[in-house]
Amino acid sequence: MNNRMYKLVVFAGIFLIGLSSNILAQAENNETANVKKRAETLLQTIREEKWHELDKFVVIVTEQIDKETRKRTKIFHFVDNIETKEKVIRRIKRLYAALKPGKTAGVRLDEKDKTVAHITYRHEDKDGFDMVLIDGEWYYTIEYLK
Repeated sequence: MNNRMYKLVVFAGIFLIGLSSNILAQAENNETANVKKRAETLLQTIREEKWHELDKFVVIVTEQIDKETRKRTKIFHFVDNIETKEKVIRRIKRLYAALKPGKTAGVRLDEKDKTVAHITYRHEDKDGFDMVLIDGEWYYTIEYLK
């Protein structure tokens, strides 16, 4: 391979790497916008006290330990019955009934797992919660629902 051909291959490689990183960055920006919109819709639902609409924004998280590997895995459950829905409403009311949440302040996709987003918002000072991507939609996660 002559010097000119070598330079052309190197240039093409650099161009393709730059193009792919630009596409990945744009996709992440789009996903950040999607989760921010969903989080703001959730917070607006809470501010308007539309408690019975919360189930479409929430998943319940439980942990399970794999018997062979002893690793913990998170299992996500949709709110699929009246009892669970009432528990979700009680939990959210307890957190937000006295002081309504403010606007979304920031959204950050998790560095290691792009299906998890960390949301910050105004609630007196700053507060936050996590959302998880399931089947193309973002959900507020609630752990240890009793």
